[in-house]
Amino acid sequence: MRIWKKEAIYGGILLFSAFLIYSAFHTAFEEVFITQIEGVKNIFILSLSIYMYMVVGLLLTGFTAYLYLHLFSYMVGKLLALYLTLISANVCLAAATNYHNRMVNGLMDILLFISNVILYYLIGCLTLTVKKKYFRWIAAVHICSTMIMISLYLLGSCFGNFVRGKEALILGNYLMTFFLTIASMLWEYKKSTIYAQKQIKVLLVGFLAGIVAFMAAHFLPRFAVVSISDQQLEETDKSVAYSYIQMENLHLGQGDYSIWIFTGIIITMIYILMKREYISLDERNDLRRYTESILYLIIGDTWFLLFFSESLMKLVMYNSILIAPLLIHGYKTYKGKESIYNNHMMEELEEERQRIAIFLHDEILQNLIALLHVAKSKEEKEQLSKVIGEIRGVSHDLYPIVVGDLGVDEALKNFIYDIKNDYNIEIEYQYDYSSGVLPNAIALVLYRTVKELVTNGIKHSGCTKITVVISGQADKVSCMVSDNGKGFRIPENEKLLKSPHMGIYTIKKQISDLKGNVRIISNKEGSEIQIYIPLR
Repeated sequence: MRIWKKEAIYGGILLFSAFLIYSAFHTAFEEVFITQIEGVKNIFILSLSIYMYMVVGLLLTGFTAYLYLHLFSYMVGKLLALYLTLISANVCLAAATNYHNRMVNGLMDILLFISNVILYYLIGCLTLTVKKKYFRWIAAVHICSTMIMISLYLLGSCFGNFVRGKEALILGNYLMTFFLTIASMLWEYKKSTIYAQKQIKVLLVGFLAGIVAFMAAHFLPRFAVVSISDQQLEETDKSVAYSYIQMENLHLGQGDYSIWIFTGIIITMIYILMKREYISLDERNDLRRYTESILYLIIGDTWFLLFFSESLMKLVMYNSILIAPLLIHGYKTYKGKESIYNNHMMEELEEERQRIAIFLHDEILQNLIALLHVAKSKEEKEQLSKVIGEIRGVSHDLYPIVVGDLGVDEALKNFIYDIKNDYNIEIEYQYDYSSGVLPNAIALVLYRTVKELVTNGIKHSGCTKITVVISGQADKVSCMVSDNGKGFRIPENEKLLKSPHMGIYTIKKQISDLKGNVRIISNKEGSEIQIYIPLR
């Protein structure tokens, strides 16, 4: 992903964090009617549970954005991203509204029902049981039961005195998900692979940790930051107000504690993704950056809102000062790392191509040659010879060993010599790079590029002459391939994939990864492709 897109998402998360922190503190100001001191008083009550929802919600939001950026190509990444989207939306809404809005409360509860269904499928993917027949039966039971519970919940929402019933349905859905998930994991535990058994053990530990967190959230004392803004109240009146708040327990006991049941499993799944190296070392730096930035904003904004001012305008100015250095530093740092990351990716890709090419040549090809020697019929020998030739060509295309052995200049001379003999075409070749040996990654790309362009010119343009010129200096290398053929219409980048010129798309992609440029000139008099690659 381009650096500006990553930074835009990062900036969006920072702005959302500042907005949610302000919303959580803003809803903590309540108009409370206290009869003992005659009237309605503006009281600030921020419970620890709501504050924890805010912190957890923001951290989950950052991690969810990270999943969409890096792991969405995996099914596990998609399901976990979707699950955490629902959970983070739930806890963020709880922090922003403090359970004051009845419609929002209903939406949050529906999100919890849906998230439990996704969680069940996610664990099935992690334990490799998602395709098992018994898993599908349990999934069908789970989905049907959840739909019934949602229907009962919506029906009960029509009645004001159904609050306890709704809480029981939510807790019941969590417990049902818990036991069905445990049952599906243990059903064929002994028949599972060693890998799946390890996953199941780790997930069971996560479930146990979540139960402990749920019990702790239920039975630990409830704390809150309380402040009375009315400066005209006497100290005795303030004591009465504090006693009233403690007696009434205003909004301190509210909160969907059932959500803590699966906190352990979320942490466990993140651990599994890191352990299985879904999350690479470079990507962990992104994750660390998201987490540290969010915590930095939470600490800074909490300090400002508690001790200075709740004014929105002042908070915007304050957050501008907080966020600007993060964005500037991040952009400069990651812009430099992007090219390093691309170079590492290209090196790893070349190594993988080399391994595949060696496997094809030393294993598959040798076995086919052995079969060729024992083949009896002429038809079998012809078919085997054809397959051997194709595999030898694929192996050479994947990783042309001649480039590493002789260099790109000699490798291209050999290729052009063979092409001249095969097609009886005039090819002018000039190599003028006297600043040393080209880096292996660039040499391989140049070799593949020239080979692709020359082959395309012969097959598609109807040309009689092709010119290849490679030149450069210590800091750059350029390549020009031209022909006198009929030319072609240059498709747009996104249409190259569906056109006969897909090879040009591949060339542009490889050159772009090297921070280079490709220019295509084509008309009725011929075509010319100019390539520029910086070496620094």
